[in-house]
Amino acid sequence: AEPDNILQALRYYKGRPLESIRSVSILDPLRLAELFQVLTPLISKQLTHAELALINKADLATPEQIAEARRIVEGTNPHARVAIISARESLTPATLMELMPWIL
Repeated sequence: AEPDNILQALRYYKGRPLESIRSVSILDPLRLAELFQVLTPLISKQLTHAELALINKADLATPEQIAEARRIVEGTNPHARVAIISARESLTPATLMELMPWIL
């Protein structure tokens, strides 16, 4: 999804008032390099808006794949916070608060 389109659509949201809107991108380092070659505009738009980029599958990716994913994030949005995670491992409440302090 394109972040600009989502933000525009939220103007019509009539539910509970939103205090803030945050953008988090979750990246698959196993396929990111290949996808970035063909979907550069879409991935770049998502990363440009991201406050936090989670590079997932740390348990499966090689160090080179993780480094390439980090390079893509930092090259697209040097202000985004980057974290390496594995969805197979539980994220503790303390880790979630560190990564996303706005959730409370």
